[in-house]
Amino acid sequence: MDIAGAVLSGRTRSMGWLRRPRPADRAAVDEALELVGLADLRRRPIGELSGGQRQRVLVARSRASPDCCSWASRSPAWTSPPRNS
Repeated sequence: MDIAGAVLSGRTRSMGWLRRPRPADRAAVDEALELVGLADLRRRPIGELSGGQRQRVLVARSRASPDCCSWASRSPAWTSPPRNS
């Protein structure tokens, strides 16, 4: 399974088991992958990812879910610009 497929699996509840993804589902996957910085790796198999990248896939899967929890809707720390102290 590739990264995009894993993130899309988070939308199974709203799509149903046997339905094809709608444009809204694909857009949610694209947005979630952009958020975690993995959009350029969307076709890479999960088995080829590092541990940290796998964790980010799970965050993206949660973010793409239609019943996403509030902590996943905020930008994660690794997407924030560094602070000047």
